[in-house]
Amino acid sequence: MMNIKEIGMMNDSQKNLVEEIINNVVTPDASNESLLSQERNLNINQILPEMPVVCSQGGQFATVDHLEGTDCIKLNKDSTGQHHYIPTSWVTSTENGKVVVDRPGDEAMKNWSLTPIH
Repeated sequence: MMNIKEIGMMNDSQKNLVEEIINNVVTPDASNESLLSQERNLNINQILPEMPVVCSQGGQFATVDHLEGTDCIKLNKDSTGQHHYIPTSWVTSTENGKVVVDRPGDEAMKNWSLTPIH
């Protein structure tokens, strides 16, 4: 493990490499999404239309419309007629016919997108 003094002695190229590694670990993107799904033993093909989407606290906050590609779930329209999208990286399992995500429902609804995530 590096300490602060060692990081200070790195050249710009080395610092950029470390920053890129940290960003890919902390904020995964679509390019490493399939690796994350494999790591969680998640088969995204098990995400089917009309499956309830359940938060980490067990409450349903949405229903799947369909899977868009490998990195995005389109949700059914809400009460205002608006579709929302969530990344498959939020999904922890597809158990008992439900899509379970890694966060509370209120947080998921604050962070879902109005446009497809790619």
